[in-house]
Amino acid sequence: MKFKKHPTINETAIVCLALSIVGIMFLGLRYKEKTTSESFDIQCSDEIATNWGNEKPFTTFEQYPPEDIFTGATAPLDLNSSFIARRFKTTINEALKNDVNFAGHYVIAEWGFTGIGNELAVVDTNTGKAYPFPYVANMGFEYKKDSNLLIVDPLWLIKKIAKETGCTNPPGRDLVEVRPYYFLWEDNSFKLLDPLDLPPPLDDNVGNLNP
Repeated sequence: MKFKKHPTINETAIVCLALSIVGIMFLGLRYKEKTTSESFDIQCSDEIATNWGNEKPFTTFEQYPPEDIFTGATAPLDLNSSFIARRFKTTINEALKNDVNFAGHYVIAEWGFTGIGNELAVVDTNTGKAYPFPYVANMGFEYKKDSNLLIVDPLWLIKKIAKETGCTNPPGRDLVEVRPYYFLWEDNSFKLLDPLDLPPPLDDNVGNLNP
């Protein structure tokens, strides 16, 4: 008759000790990850606060009212007006189904490319002519029907996304480098108002500057 061997007191103690060590190591790693993440969040938030904490918008939409507000029928898209009209005709035609949303009698059509940024075109509802915007936005655009001002990556949006992401991933980290740009729509083209010492990112990744 065979008897089942039970572990001795020493063997049991060794197993318990080993399990305890493994458990302590696991908890230590989790604590290290947590504190590292919290430290990173604080560092990133501090950088954003340093860059934008006391920052105020360069100007307001009310400072640049349009000369007139559109009230008539929207002209069809003029495909011969620019390469942008032909390249993104579907997106632009969809936008033209909506009301005027920029500078009194223009419609802005937006689209985005992963890894490149957000782009737009401006269409005159009186003539159907489309004009390309030669820059890209990291976060987005802000504009109004009753203003000639266009803001690329507005400050409130940068702060909003920073708060939502918690700065715990690369896009959140990149927020410390993003800043607003202010453009004035004048004579069917955009004039950079601010900042004048830091060129905005050009939209040349998809060839939109080269018809």
